[in-house]
Amino acid sequence: MAYKYPLVTVKGNSYWTSVYKINEMSKKYQLDVCNLSKEAIETLKGFGVQIKNKEDERGDFVTAKSVKIQKIIDGKGAAWDPNKLIGNGTKIEAVLSLYDHPMSSKYGTGVGYIEVRVKELVEYNPSPSEIEEDIL
Repeated sequence: MAYKYPLVTVKGNSYWTSVYKINEMSKKYQLDVCNLSKEAIETLKGFGVQIKNKEDERGDFVTAKSVKIQKIIDGKGAAWDPNKLIGNGTKIEAVLSLYDHPMSSKYGTGVGYIEVRVKELVEYNPSPSEIEEDIL
């Protein structure tokens, strides 16, 4: 099957990472790939992706989503331990898959991900109340 867009590999920081548990709002697995380089921004914009910036620590970013669990690996290529939670600011390299969707003309080309390589982990340690919410 031929794809309209090539796969795009970008480096950045991961925020709001939900790659082993479905995000309640989008009903998909997802992460924000943040602090994108000027080169990555130019490449993504060239394919019609709208870059977000909320004037916070995330800088320029895209939200990448998937309907299934994708490949998550460490810096050496080994499978990631899903019990090691990926916190905000973790340095990553992500392989993004771009796609058209019914609202592309309004919101830009869609961004998915097929692989995330964790380069430098900022471990997420939820508070007891956050753990309790997940159990309920």
